Amino acid sequence: MDPSGLNLPTPPDQGKQSQLLGGVISTSIGVVLLAVGLIQLLFFYLPGKTPRLTIELILIPMGLLFGIPGALDLRRSLLNRWVMRHGVPAQAEVLRRDFTKKQYNGNPVSRLRLRVLPRDGEPYVVTIDWIAHTELMMLTPGRVVPVKVHPTKPRAVVIAA
Repeated sequence: MDPSGLNLPTPPDQGKQSQLLGGVISTSIGVVLLAVGLIQLLFFYLPGKTPRLTIELILIPMGLLFGIPGALDLRRSLLNRWVMRHGVPAQAEVLRRDFTKKQYNGNPVSRLRLRVLPRDGEPYVVTIDWIAHTELMMLTPGRVVPVKVHPTKPRAVVIAA
């Protein structure tokens, strides 16, 4: 039996899984802290008493600090997964690659400037953050890579490699 003829699933990308898991965890922690802080504020602060520094002044900002970035990571990760499954195939030329200081699960995050070349329509330029490991070094300016584009939001682009 020829192993090249097998249609094996691709291994999961650990960086993208970490982004999804990090978004879920941060959002969950943020929601819990925010809920406890608001409950404390609404039910235990009695009118007529002298206001004092209590724990809700710590819990509410901490809930926002965890929840907002976590929700943004979760949203970004879920959108990228949807585009990867249901997006329209296209090609994109790498115009620029900048390294950011962010990492997910030890995988560097790069900011890529791409010129998307859709099958129908005019080329356009987008900037995306890309979590990658070894294939990141192959994304040099001038290289054309396969991408998937959201059918109704052309700015949502995912590299399909």
